[in-house]
Amino acid sequence: MLQASTPLLRSEARLLQAQTRLLQAQARLLQAQTRLLQARPEVLRSETRLLRSETANMLQSTAEML
Repeated sequence: MLQASTPLLRSEARLLQAQTRLLQAQARLLQAQTRLLQARPEVLRSETRLLRSETANMLQSTAEML
C-alpha cells in the first residue's frame, strides 16, 4: 500500500515545494512593491525591470516543477 502511494506523495511534495516557492516570490513581490511606492522615478523604473525579470523567472521555475 505504501509503495502504491509513493508516486502520489512525491507529486504532492513537488506541488508543495512549488507552492512554497510561489509564496516566497509573492513575498518578494510585495517587498518590491513597497520599495516602488517609496522610490524616486528613476529607481522606480529600475525596480520595475528587475521585478518583471524576477517574476518571469519564478513563473518559469514553478511551471518546470509542475
